[in-house]
Amino acid sequence: MGRRRSRKGGSRWWTWLSFLLFLMVIILLGGSLIKKQTPAQFLASVFKKQRDGGHYAGLSKSQLKNLLVLRDSTIASLQEEVDAARKRFGLGLATVLVDSETLNMRSEPSTTGAVIGRIPNGSVVIVLDYDDATSKVGGETGRWTLVEFGGDRGWVWGNYLQERE
Repeated sequence: MGRRRSRKGGSRWWTWLSFLLFLMVIILLGGSLIKKQTPAQFLASVFKKQRDGGHYAGLSKSQLKNLLVLRDSTIASLQEEVDAARKRFGLGLATVLVDSETLNMRSEPSTTGAVIGRIPNGSVVIVLDYDDATSKVGGETGRWTLVEFGGDRGWVWGNYLQERE
């Protein structure tokens, strides 16, 4: 009788493949942060054409065209993933726009929450989360937004923030 193959071997294969894919995404995100570029710009710089004796890295024109099509679709796909991750994990940026010099950062999403800091007008903050409920402050309907600024986290009135790309 022949031995049956264990499903564990196939499972290990997918585990390693998933790990390698995860590692590639981390390298892409890390490289883009280090170079202060979007992931799409970083990946494009990785695929820059390299001259090699009159040929581009020894590839024919059709091979190069196929590589460029693959590169473009990979960049677009990765940019979509990064955008989704930013929304999911609160990696968005916003600019504080108020009529005064500073915006109060509060301990809880309410005008009665203790003021734990002040954010200067025009500053860029990291958006971490949004309050589930809509509220009215000063006659305006909006949502409280959890932000990070200068290493501190707190709630600000979301109507005073302008999201950045």
